[in-house]
Amino acid sequence: MKVIWSWKGLCLLWAVCSLFGPLSVGVEGAVGQAEDRVRVELFVMPHCPYGVQAETALASVLKDFGDQIDFRLYFIAKEAGKEDTQAPVARVSTPRSQPACEASTVGGTGRFRSLHGDAEVEEGIRQTAMMTLYPDRYYEYILCRNKALHADDWETCATAAGMDPARVAATASGPEGEALYLQNIRRGNRLGINSSPTLRVNGAEVKDVLTPHALVRRLCRGKRSPGACATVPVCGSDLDCSRPGKVGVCVDPNRPGARCRFSDPVVFQITGLNDPECKVCETGHFIRSTLALFPGARIRTLTIGSAEGQALVERYGIDRVPAFVLDEAFARTARFARFARLVRLVSGKYLIDPRMIPVVQLLDREAQPGRLDLFLGTASPFAMGTAGELITWLREENALDRLYVRYLGGGEDTWHLCVQKALPEDHLDYLVCRVRGVVEGRPSREACIERIGLDAEWVGRCATGAEGARLLEKSLGLAADLGIQKGMNPAVVMDNRVVVIGGMVRRVRDLFYRIHPERAKGSALKTKKK
Repeated sequence: MKVIWSWKGLCLLWAVCSLFGPLSVGVEGAVGQAEDRVRVELFVMPHCPYGVQAETALASVLKDFGDQIDFRLYFIAKEAGKEDTQAPVARVSTPRSQPACEASTVGGTGRFRSLHGDAEVEEGIRQTAMMTLYPDRYYEYILCRNKALHADDWETCATAAGMDPARVAATASGPEGEALYLQNIRRGNRLGINSSPTLRVNGAEVKDVLTPHALVRRLCRGKRSPGACATVPVCGSDLDCSRPGKVGVCVDPNRPGARCRFSDPVVFQITGLNDPECKVCETGHFIRSTLALFPGARIRTLTIGSAEGQALVERYGIDRVPAFVLDEAFARTARFARFARLVRLVSGKYLIDPRMIPVVQLLDREAQPGRLDLFLGTASPFAMGTAGELITWLREENALDRLYVRYLGGGEDTWHLCVQKALPEDHLDYLVCRVRGVVEGRPSREACIERIGLDAEWVGRCATGAEGARLLEKSLGLAADLGIQKGMNPAVVMDNRVVVIGGMVRRVRDLFYRIHPERAKGSALKTKKK
């Protein structure tokens, strides 16, 4: 049976080995002896839509394995005033195929801070109280509550789960509730976990949080097979297929007939091109992941200033670095069919698609130090959340005038463009309002429009008419000039020449200060845009 792999899945498969080296069967780490209970830890934010999906996805696994699992649910939050001291060491997250809510910023007015503010903290305290009062029923409440998370009525779900709402409220609203919540969030703080959802099994992080099969495969390793183990597919991706000296490919992943197919590595040449003067143009992660997936690859590197490097630029039309050129033998590798969409054939060689390199420097563009262009498609909650974080950072630095927002089409993009045209000085306030609407479920689009003093009907006519289409065409033209494609959502361009896409957008602040260390305290950011 032919399996269609998604673009994001393929990109992840190429990138996932970059931090962890060679492929291994399943997820790293041993499960333990058959008689041991497996410790499963899930870290979430109660109002994070991805955390909600993870809780739902895990429900069937928890039911099937019952007492074989020691399950712990933890919340991601900070105690006010201690946000910078609670994570003792920097943490590297496992690359994942699903999006997450990242707590790079937190909100709230009380003792605790969480990404989605006071309402999320309140729900977290309430659920923590339930874990103590009703340890065998709280998950039933969570599954019910998640269906209408932003509604004020939580008592109905508590009653349906066999709880006394008054007892829960009394515990959650007093010092005992805060003490329980503080104890709960300390686990994530000590581990430096900021991504919701994060799943750990016996101390090892599992990347496919929303894929129950991946967790079940992990739980079944080394154990006698209960019913759940007997039916789980052998592999869900090539990452599940490993044999020394061979390349493993998962055939029919996550299907009943899934199997691993092995072959010998094919030798081929990869030529990397980079600019040693670029402070953020790293090639190490890409090279490591490529060698893990294609052990026959042979790597050589050139600098953009060399004669051979310039010849590559001219011959293959390279407009950014890092760039990688793969020779024709790449087409004979076992995984070529998987990754053919991630390369393009130019003059007999294969060039890596720009979407595969998360940070690049464009060639032949005039630098505009300090400038930041955000390219955004509002249909993506991840992109909207990223926009909110970027605006928060620049607002703290009193540097919002350095930011230019463009749109890539889809979602409410034409609505934003019409607001931007009518009230450019209030557009960012509208964008932040809509970020809240997407992440928290309110306020509505109409409420956000009215909040900045525009007529919602007028904006609607503009957004759905010829003017909205014209504004979007212009925005897409600006994106095309910088090589920004719709699949690069969101994207940030720094200094008019450094393009950041994918998960690295979350690190724009760090990358910016790496390029401009003199601006690390924000003073130089305040220079007015020209």
